[in-house]
Amino acid sequence: MSKLLQAKSLSFSYASSKVIEDVSFTLEEGEMISVIGPSSSGKTTLLKLCAGILDNHHAISFGYGYLSKKNQRDLEKIGCVFADDFTFLFDTVYEEVTFPLVNLNLEKEVVTSSVKEIFSLFDVSYLLDEKVMNLTKEEKAMLRLILALITHPVLLVLDNPFVCFSKSMKKKIIPVLKDYCKKNQIAMILSSANLEDILFCDKTYVLASGKIVLSGETLTVLKEDVFLKKLGLSLPFIVDLSKMLEFYEILDEVYIDLEGLVNHLWK
Repeated sequence: MSKLLQAKSLSFSYASSKVIEDVSFTLEEGEMISVIGPSSSGKTTLLKLCAGILDNHHAISFGYGYLSKKNQRDLEKIGCVFADDFTFLFDTVYEEVTFPLVNLNLEKEVVTSSVKEIFSLFDVSYLLDEKVMNLTKEEKAMLRLILALITHPVLLVLDNPFVCFSKSMKKKIIPVLKDYCKKNQIAMILSSANLEDILFCDKTYVLASGKIVLSGETLTVLKEDVFLKKLGLSLPFIVDLSKMLEFYEILDEVYIDLEGLVNHLWK
């Protein structure tokens, strides 16, 4: 894999208030990382910097260019979801999802097949005939995620993208999203207030007061339960349960998926 994005000594302030301070990390092609931390730790600001929505061009670079240029080529390669953004341009779902593809001057047949493929992948083809105003909040969140994927980006920047989804919907779409990104070598930067949502990520960075205070492979970071709880972060249930069973010597490792844990206990 080659380096896709690099943040080097990244800092950012709103007026006189410093929100991000001396943050450095790299992201490889196809790699999935998560950014977690307490409220107001700078997670959303960091993701907006990585997406080019906020500027700090000397501290963030891409393998194919610099975000500060914000040229069409850069924008085509980044897909974004921010939890507070439910802005749509058109009345119908079909118009909404075809517009980005038409804007790329793709042939009509390619546009049609791309739309059908992505909606079928998430098993939400029924939404194509709906008006945006008639969608539920969960359906609008699904539409935002599809819009981020529809142009086949090399990078997804997802800020709390699953907050509007029910548990059953998350269980359904997260594995699909993970497999799709792995298959298409799409890198991801994911922030979530719910640590259950980050279990599929390769690495995790913990922010506190705008600084990275802990980083490493996701499971390694989640094992630092005392430190995370001091920050007010709750471990995913499966990790917390595994650690308790490990303490009582029922398990000899920590699991991140329920199926693996149950299979081990039933041996």
